[in-house]
Amino acid sequence: MLAETPKAVTPFGGLGSFIAYLQQIGFGLRVAQTLPFPAPTSPNAIPLAHTFTAFFFAVVTGASRFAHTDWLRGDRALHALLGNARFPGDDTVRAFLRRFTQGHIEAFWRPLWRWSLALVTAPPEGFHLDLDSTIFCRGRSERVWPFFVSFGLKVRVRF
Repeated sequence: MLAETPKAVTPFGGLGSFIAYLQQIGFGLRVAQTLPFPAPTSPNAIPLAHTFTAFFFAVVTGASRFAHTDWLRGDRALHALLGNARFPGDDTVRAFLRRFTQGHIEAFWRPLWRWSLALVTAPPEGFHLDLDSTIFCRGRSERVWPFFVSFGLKVRVRF
């Protein structure tokens, strides 16, 4: 039976556990602390950490262009899950990312990367990373893109 509900519903409800995990580890707070820009002074401005999070979740949900950020702008249930009262549009996200220079990128990503790596505990037997990309080949094939070059790569990472 199909019925209408006044409650907000999102097609991205499966992200709820991922959002809860990010909130548990303090992702939003860490992004806000690490951003190399001063907070906006306008009372109507969207916090910079919210703008970054909007871009992050646009990519997670499949956006491949800035215009796709607007897919999430009308999703009130996702805004509630993220704890964002307002969601930036594609122009706001583009202007935010345009501010980054190479120095800003390093000042932002290096501490964020170190913080994220500190959350990972190595198992006693170490990690095993096996990258095998031999399925990519040159020529016509029904299961691969024709412009990939054939190569095989196996990497073993131990801690």
